[in-house]
Amino acid sequence: MDRTSVLNALINFESPVPVVLEQLRSYPFDSEVVLVELRNTHIATTLERFVVGELSASQIELWANAIEGRDDIDLAQNSRARDAIHELANPLLTQPLTKLRAQWWISRLLASAT
Repeated sequence: MDRTSVLNALINFESPVPVVLEQLRSYPFDSEVVLVELRNTHIATTLERFVVGELSASQIELWANAIEGRDDIDLAQNSRARDAIHELANPLLTQPLTKLRAQWWISRLLASAT
């Protein structure tokens, strides 16, 4: 798998985050080039999986932490996605993820889906 494929697997939550992070270890953390774009729909789909019980809050936090701050994943032009990832990655600093909060984010993200 090349780096772009691994990053796509991450943003689409196709594999457990620890597996994807292990695959990413073979590439430098910093990147001069953005390889994938995290869209609102990626986050909303992941949160929908949380709402139905497929994913736990801790899995969502780990996923968001794996995405936040990466140079090879584009979040810069999308303030809602950036805000959602920040909140999901930092529940102790922001607020814990609940089904109600997930549904709020889903509606907000899909209202401006990019």
